[in-house]
Amino acid sequence: MILEASDISFSYGSHQVLEDVNLQLKPGMTAIIGPNAAGKSTLLKCLSGMLRPKGKVRLEGITLTTLKQEQLTRQISFLPQEFNTTAVLTVYETVLLGRVHQLGWRVSDVDTRIVNQLMQEMKLTDIADRYLNELSGGQRQLVAIAQSLAREPSVLLLDEPTSNLDLRRQYEVCTLIRRLTDSRGISTALAVHDLNLASRYADWVYVIQNGKLRCGGEPQSVLTETLIAEVYGVEARVTIGQETRPVITVLGPVPVASSDFQSERDAGNDV
Repeated sequence: MILEASDISFSYGSHQVLEDVNLQLKPGMTAIIGPNAAGKSTLLKCLSGMLRPKGKVRLEGITLTTLKQEQLTRQISFLPQEFNTTAVLTVYETVLLGRVHQLGWRVSDVDTRIVNQLMQEMKLTDIADRYLNELSGGQRQLVAIAQSLAREPSVLLLDEPTSNLDLRRQYEVCTLIRRLTDSRGISTALAVHDLNLASRYADWVYVIQNGKLRCGGEPQSVLTETLIAEVYGVEARVTIGQETRPVITVLGPVPVASSDFQSERDAGNDV
């Protein structure tokens, strides 16, 4: 399914976080990148229906605000940065909730098969009977991702899904998400800081800067040395790796000219 945002803006009180953002999520994998506080998390919440921005968010042409909550939850799955829960549940029960929404509902053989398969794919079977409060942050993150995938949504929105994972698990999880995205034909968007993860796994990359959409397109057209310097303030070397995908090596901060440095010092003295 296609999820489309048209001229969406959002503010927390008087603080505007997003301004006139237009983008489209198609079946495949989309990475949303940008500096801290650029508006990436707020954008995903608007796309999920959690927040109501100005402008329109449509799923297959249907405005999200016209959908019932049950329809929205079934079609769009959103995983926030922090997976916090006070529920006393095991890993297996938590993933199963992605299928039945609350324990006590009738669990079908299909539900059990999907959860069991997902637990194996994400290497969670060994901790299936452990409680969430016994897990590390990285383990809880994997469980949260599994719960989101168990819902079999048409659109999957993940806010920094690899933030608590070690390097090996980051690539294992992204590879799994990529495979499930392709096999299920879903539209997946993930906000990430690692530009090489974005380059390696995404079909399209959108850059958010100061609440505005800076640009979007295929990784090789977006992830350039010039853009990285202007958006992140770092010098980078971009080479072409496998399948013509960019490989980014960060060299260091963009040098500040002495005149600029003096201007900053003068400005500081005026405070």
